[in-house]
Amino acid sequence: MSNAFSIVCKATQLILLSIKKLQESKPHESKEKAMEAEGRFYGHGNTFQSVEYCNRKGRQEQKVVSDLDGTLLRSSNAFPYYMLVGFKAFGILRFTLLLLCSPIAWLLYCFVSDSAAIKLLIFVAYAGLKEKEIDSVARAVLPKFNLADIHPHTWRAFSSFKYRCLLTATPRLFVEPFSREYLCAGLVLGTELEFTKSGRATGSVKSPGVLVGTNKDDVLHRQFGGKQPDVGLGDRPSDHPFMQRCKEGYLVRKQSNIIALDQSELPKQIVFHDGRLVRRPTPGWALIILPWLPIGLL
Repeated sequence: MSNAFSIVCKATQLILLSIKKLQESKPHESKEKAMEAEGRFYGHGNTFQSVEYCNRKGRQEQKVVSDLDGTLLRSSNAFPYYMLVGFKAFGILRFTLLLLCSPIAWLLYCFVSDSAAIKLLIFVAYAGLKEKEIDSVARAVLPKFNLADIHPHTWRAFSSFKYRCLLTATPRLFVEPFSREYLCAGLVLGTELEFTKSGRATGSVKSPGVLVGTNKDDVLHRQFGGKQPDVGLGDRPSDHPFMQRCKEGYLVRKQSNIIALDQSELPKQIVFHDGRLVRRPTPGWALIILPWLPIGLL
């Protein structure tokens, strides 16, 4: 009995360690954070200023393209939103499966590619869902958590433009309702899910795949043709390709102490949300509450 308990404790410690790493940036990304006192970032031969230096005047007729996680949102970790899909659409079993996949996702993220990790999470979270169900989940749970995580500097720059485009690796069907309704984005470009003839998600993604790195740049080029967007906003080296396509590019600094935007500054506030989820479901939080769920159901 004691041996079994010891094994469980060690397994829990391993999962918690993996979860901590999942929430952090890639090891090699720290080398990309070179920044001078005036707020300039360097990457791939280009210099980008911090988003605080973006001039917001006279932008009413210009176009802005922004990443979502880590840019418009303070958190760069999209994993909690896949947990939301799993819980809302399938209940505790899919929620648990996603939690168990978190160490694998972290390994893929660090040692294979961003795309491989996101593909795993998309498969586990979305496989079997209908398009209407994805839309329903997005409208029910996403606004509450995203509106509490808006990056103030990015929003003030983003909102100064009349034509707003969101460019993200997250599945478009999941982020589009929130982005259009609450961020007033006129165009949302995200990873496209693949569906069966019966209308259920296969868990795979359509070409060109997950929108990271050069895939973002390719999609943006096809959308705008030979025209350059005026401003590109991103937060990591993989955003540099699409930012270079824009006339101006600004990077969002990683600041752990940044305070979220006051929701009164947004064009629309949330009226109702699904009250069953009161906290953003990070892997660590999920691992803590999971053993108590059977007791809560009694």
